[in-house]
Amino acid sequence: MTGLVLDLRDGITAAALLGALVEVGASLESVEQAVDALGSGPVRLSVRGGGGGTAVRVFAPVGTPTAATWGRLRPHVAHLALEDAVVGHALATLDALAGARAVVEGCAPHAVEVHPLGGPDELAAAIGVAAALRSLDVPLRGCTPVGHGAGTADTMEGPVTMPGSVVAQLLRAVPTLPLDVAEELVDPLGAAVVAAHLAAVVLDPTVVDEHDRTGPTGRGRLPGRRQLRAMLD
Repeated sequence: MTGLVLDLRDGITAAALLGALVEVGASLESVEQAVDALGSGPVRLSVRGGGGGTAVRVFAPVGTPTAATWGRLRPHVAHLALEDAVVGHALATLDALAGARAVVEGCAPHAVEVHPLGGPDELAAAIGVAAALRSLDVPLRGCTPVGHGAGTADTMEGPVTMPGSVVAQLLRAVPTLPLDVAEELVDPLGAAVVAAHLAAVVLDPTVVDEHDRTGPTGRGRLPGRRQLRAMLD
């Protein structure tokens, strides 16, 4: 059966995932059209390619719904004029992210503040990933264990032990691979995609390495010249 397998042994970020999906055949036009449903302003995507693969960053248009908490924002997302499959995938991802932040912060998911979730750009990226997967129109068959950085990394919020607390919470039920890299190779939205949609289908890496790939392979660029691979068969 045709499907999509993600090789996440070097990590996963939303931008790298989108880049790999585009390389494997996902439609950037579909991503733009879906994100356009969020607001009234122009959609802006930053597409960066090169030898290390492609990275696609999504910026929310003007007019994207905002609210103080996830409980107040969620109904706006649920009623977007998009395909049910796109909205459902994005909501599951964002619900997982809000749930992990709720555990870390000691509150209920509906009370999680939207700004720490990433605000409009995080919402736009979740919609973009969902739209890219929908444009491929193939099921997610599984992923490898998730590689993540170890040690301490300097961030905008100060020194952070890798993986960060929210990422660690999201990946608590997923096999992981600590790597000798003092930088975060997994962002919260990437981890939320894994937690919401792939936690039950983590594959043995040797199976992925031996997989007979008859379709294209896409690469998404991660920090440290590492790559996320998306494979269609």
